[in-house]
Amino acid sequence: MEQDNQMTLALRVQVERVLAGEGDVDDVLADLCAAIADQPAQADLYLLRAALNAEALFDLRAAWHDYLRAMEITPDRETRLKCALHQYAAAYNVAVSEVRERAEQDESADEEAFQAIQSRSEELREQALGWLAELVEEYVADEAFVLEVLAARDSMRGLDPWQNYLLLLKPLAAHPDSFLLRRHEALFLVELASILPDESGKVPLGYFADFFGNCYHAITISRALELISALLDEQPDDVELCEVQAELLVVIEHYDEAAEAYTRLIDSLEMFQAQGDEEAQEEIAEQLHQARTKLVVCQGGPAAQACQKLDDMYSTLDEVEKARQRLRGFLAEKDPGAAAGMAVDPELRGMLDEWKAQVEKAQSAPDAATYALLENKAEKISAGMRKLIAGDRAEFQVVDCAQFAEAPFLPWFDELAVELRAQGMQLVCWYENLAYNTQCETGDRALGQLWLGQDGQIAITAEAVRNIRLRRIFSPLSDGSVVCTGNARGATYFLDGPRSRGFWVFRNTPASIQLQIHRARLQRYLAENPGLTVLPVDGLAGMEAIDNLLQDDTRAIRRAQGYRDVEILGMNSMHRQVFAALVKSATASLLDLPVEEDGAKVDAEPEVAELVFPYPCEIVDGRAALARLAELRARGEGTVVMLGDQDDTERTLECFASEEASPEDLLAEAEDIDVQAWFADRAEEYAEDECEPEAAEWPEEGVTPTDQLSAHVDVLTQKPHGRVYLATLPTSQPWQAACYLKIGGWNAMPVAPEHAALWRYWGEKYGATVASITSDVVEFTVDRPPQTREEALQLAREHYLYCSDIVDQGVESIEVLAATLLNAPVWFFWWD
Repeated sequence: MEQDNQMTLALRVQVERVLAGEGDVDDVLADLCAAIADQPAQADLYLLRAALNAEALFDLRAAWHDYLRAMEITPDRETRLKCALHQYAAAYNVAVSEVRERAEQDESADEEAFQAIQSRSEELREQALGWLAELVEEYVADEAFVLEVLAARDSMRGLDPWQNYLLLLKPLAAHPDSFLLRRHEALFLVELASILPDESGKVPLGYFADFFGNCYHAITISRALELISALLDEQPDDVELCEVQAELLVVIEHYDEAAEAYTRLIDSLEMFQAQGDEEAQEEIAEQLHQARTKLVVCQGGPAAQACQKLDDMYSTLDEVEKARQRLRGFLAEKDPGAAAGMAVDPELRGMLDEWKAQVEKAQSAPDAATYALLENKAEKISAGMRKLIAGDRAEFQVVDCAQFAEAPFLPWFDELAVELRAQGMQLVCWYENLAYNTQCETGDRALGQLWLGQDGQIAITAEAVRNIRLRRIFSPLSDGSVVCTGNARGATYFLDGPRSRGFWVFRNTPASIQLQIHRARLQRYLAENPGLTVLPVDGLAGMEAIDNLLQDDTRAIRRAQGYRDVEILGMNSMHRQVFAALVKSATASLLDLPVEEDGAKVDAEPEVAELVFPYPCEIVDGRAALARLAELRARGEGTVVMLGDQDDTERTLECFASEEASPEDLLAEAEDIDVQAWFADRAEEYAEDECEPEAAEWPEEGVTPTDQLSAHVDVLTQKPHGRVYLATLPTSQPWQAACYLKIGGWNAMPVAPEHAALWRYWGEKYGATVASITSDVVEFTVDRPPQTREEALQLAREHYLYCSDIVDQGVESIEVLAATLLNAPVWFFWWD
């Protein structure tokens, strides 16, 4: 064994010498072949021969066979990684050699050679990518190795962006706090921002073009800048991130911020230059020169940027002309005819001159005609805002797809069904969104399908009308937000609302890839937010509720902010600064909002998600409120209560603000209250007013114990609210909640200290814990409810003295109230 190792080591040295240009490749190859013949199970020998074949002899197919053999013998992760990388890089060469070999055996194969090469090459690349994905999934816990795979992936050209994203998402779910993985994600988004959905040359919605034809997806750039900013807060001297941040800020024309970023980059480079050796100092000196030049250009604004770019292009053209002249002189001595063909294209400089004129025009203020066009476009866009805000709520209705038998989009559903069933999804129903029919003026009807995963935690809606083919994937979470992944990238410039965790792929992305991305995003998001859970979607009604939740969020943020800067950037218009001001002004006017001189809106109503509350507060979907309440209670961190929807919460805030006493003062008052004396005083007041209900018989049927909390649903429709607020109060004693929220004191509702004293008494006697406090309702969960009629009647009298409306305007008798309290796990109080 030792002798074998020494031989392998000696051969390794020989291979390294050959690759360095110092040895005889044929001799070393012969030695390797002999060694492999002698030791056919030695994987290292195959790897050495693979390197020699690939890098010295350029026989990529032979190298590929050696890598495969090495992987068969020793399928360790390093060998598998090497094999995957080589197979991906050599796929085309391997395919060519295989097809040529077949053609030599069968002359007719030449006719389909190109197609065969492309097909085989794609097959090999897909297999190699599959191996990379397997490695990442298998060793996802080993962050260092995953980073090695990702670094190797960066060297691979032609990768589909979504394959890249999938390789990233699983490690991010396993290591959500990893700086290096999040850094990979930020740089991936920078690359993704410049990838167009097709090669038509037309800039689609959501993208914008700079003066020199480079296209960028506005929302992706915005997201990349957010990530980079957060990463630089952790490591401010990361040179590459500093440089990328500065360049992106230039792209979106934020020149002052870009200048600040270049200044930070220069500071970082100067620090590294002072610490580096002589060779590093020379390299950094060049980086510093470039950074300082870009800083000066940034400080000159957009005009300086354009001039610098044009100067560079003219200089390049001058160099090209000089090179052609030198080559023409060289050729003239040998072949005058060839020299004549090296004449400089006279139109090239003219084209550059024309481009310069266009850039200068774009930099100048728009003329009257251009301004009128921009103004007209801004008005049309603002009209779209009116339609967005005033649109009908989604209403889904099950339909028979036979009604659409002649529709041209039915084959799309058939193709989609194959993909989704292969991914374990199940078709629930066909549906039609009646709100769309109401809005549509052309008579078109949109047909949709709802698909659910087996656990109901992933829902897919597929909708088609005219030439639109929209797939959206949803997973509702216990905090009221929704993770969603759509396929309309390049078809919209809208940002999501505050409750939507959205991401968009291209329209032509396969449904299977879109679904894989969604699942990986979901796992990553759950890993970043411990304690969150995924809620099942309750069929078509549940999907309708999710759709309306997201629409409500979008409408709320539109009312508050109109169009946002990043969205206007994605509208892709020349004279963007002027156009942005026009859009903001037109939208604010349409929404009856005042505007500042630059078109910015002022005094906008606050965004729903930003309602100011004196204690930590979480907003959840009403469907998730009870589950989230239980989760937060189980943590034992403070006292958690439901506050109802936004209207309820705002009224509770008004009550809080109107009470000048502090929670501590109110609690001190509660300590002095004798509960039995309070009941006696209240009973005496009712007797004097002759308002006590008459005695009645115990109800024998039709009355059941109260067992459900109700603050999360609409009292009339019993449908869950779109948003429910959950507050965590800074006390471990639930009875103190009344004083921390300062509730009561209006009409017949007790004041806060009285609430607190009674809640403590019922908590000690019955295990009653306050669960919800809205503007006019208080609810409890109860561990030890009364077990006998006598106990229930006694408690009902106390409840009546505390809240007479539940009898006088509710069940109408103490006896019926007692029947609802017998063995009841929930108590309900309401004041008119």
